[in-house]
Amino acid sequence: MRIIFLSNYNINWGWVDPQNRKSLRTTFVIHPGTPYWINFNLQPDDYVFQPGHRIGIVVLSSDHYFTKRPPDSTGDTVISVDVKKITIPVPIVGGETALANALPEE
Repeated sequence: MRIIFLSNYNINWGWVDPQNRKSLRTTFVIHPGTPYWINFNLQPDDYVFQPGHRIGIVVLSSDHYFTKRPPDSTGDTVISVDVKKITIPVPIVGGETALANALPEE
């Protein structure tokens, strides 16, 4: 058993290069103002949340020094995320029955 005394703890990571959103070998230009649907997988992990703990999702942009930019770019990249369209499947040990038993009654 591992006990971690922190206010938050990263249990998984995932990343994507938007210019390679369709293929690792082929670059597809990103056009400013055009919305793109991007899928990516998180790194496989297994974690059991303790009673009362909550799950938080953080989406951010990073890797400034490793990101290719167009030659005329100002470097001011803006990423917008439509949180109403995000889906994050979370597998539950025991399935729907276990989830229903874990949630408070309405």
